[in-house]
Amino acid sequence: MASDQPPDDPPGPPARLGAPAPTGAQSSGSVDVAAQSSGSIDVAVDVAAPSSGAIDVAIDGAVGAVAAAADVSGPTADAILVAVGASGQASGQASGRAAGRRRRATTASVITDRVVQAADRVAELTDRVGGKIGDVVGESLTILPGVPRTRRGRVLARGVVVGFCLVFAWISVIVGLQLRGRHPPDFRPNAERIFVQLRDGAFEEVYDASSERFQEIVLEDTFVAKMTDLNQSLGRFREVTSVISTETNRGPGGQTGRVDVRLAFDRAATRGSVSFRREAGAWKLLGLSVEVPPELAKVVGSAEARRDRVEGNRIELRGLVNDVITRSFDGDVDAVYQDAAEGFRESITLEDFQRTERERHAALGAFVRVLDVTWARISPNKTSTSVDCLIEFKNYTVKGSFKFVKIDGVWRLALYTLKMPLPRVPG
Repeated sequence: MASDQPPDDPPGPPARLGAPAPTGAQSSGSVDVAAQSSGSIDVAVDVAAPSSGAIDVAIDGAVGAVAAAADVSGPTADAILVAVGASGQASGQASGRAAGRRRRATTASVITDRVVQAADRVAELTDRVGGKIGDVVGESLTILPGVPRTRRGRVLARGVVVGFCLVFAWISVIVGLQLRGRHPPDFRPNAERIFVQLRDGAFEEVYDASSERFQEIVLEDTFVAKMTDLNQSLGRFREVTSVISTETNRGPGGQTGRVDVRLAFDRAATRGSVSFRREAGAWKLLGLSVEVPPELAKVVGSAEARRDRVEGNRIELRGLVNDVITRSFDGDVDAVYQDAAEGFRESITLEDFQRTERERHAALGAFVRVLDVTWARISPNKTSTSVDCLIEFKNYTVKGSFKFVKIDGVWRLALYTLKMPLPRVPG
């Protein structure tokens, strides 16, 4: 529908903040704007506007108070402008409805504009950074082999995913079972305590605290002799430097355990192992072994070293021989027989021993002394010793041979012979 109104006149130039509002704009339908000191802008629409489709907006110079209330300065404050535009037909309708109406614009719109501008800047920066990261990731992904977009390719991709999931699940199960498994006991304190006791010569305590199985297969005297030889060969024990391995087993003989350790002695560092058996809720000694280093074995295995290890204690043996002969020639034959080892008592009866001693007393006369120990040896396990010596009697000086065995830590007579002199031929 054609309008009888003339074409819209171009709106007047917008006023700058602080410029006086134009006057005499009634012919063009102007709007008077007056800024109050309260920080708001009152807009009054003149209903007597002509048929022109434009409404001119004039801003009073006091509008600077609005910018100050909104804490806005600079170009943004200069850009605050109120404009109302309308086309030909809408202008008449708006003028009729807006008769006497006043609109109030607050500083909230100014703050909103600033927030929108800040958000636009953040979005622009994000787009730039995201674009660069996307370019880098895209370049990295271009080197990955492509999978054809076919049914076979999809099946292959699914199979790879399922395979990775199965492998991960299997590894998780294995790790979980290992973590939940039983850990072997710590045998290091027990092993170190045993070696310390052996170093200090407490062989009997170690043997008494050992397992029943150990005591069944190893005699106490043999154990004491071997541990003494160990101390002589390797020197004084220092410490267990490290644990090599630990294992436990369960079988018909019960629960057993073993620990392999590295040991430090005064003369060498070596390896050893200690075995235990579970008895009465405690781990008890079942076995013990220590390796002799090759360089040390050459020394302790030499002829001189072997001779020194089997050399008997001549002073101790002299005292044993002197005690036996003194008691026998003083008439205490029965006591000598009863204190002897079981093997000695089985080899001769008490009556035969008494008769033999009476014959020796009559031929040799009274006992004087042991002149010299000519030969003395002790077994490697330190459980038996032998001695040859020269014995002086009132009538003759003869050679005697004796053997003693250690039973319960006590040397007991096992052999007793005197080489009687030949009878004299009458002249």
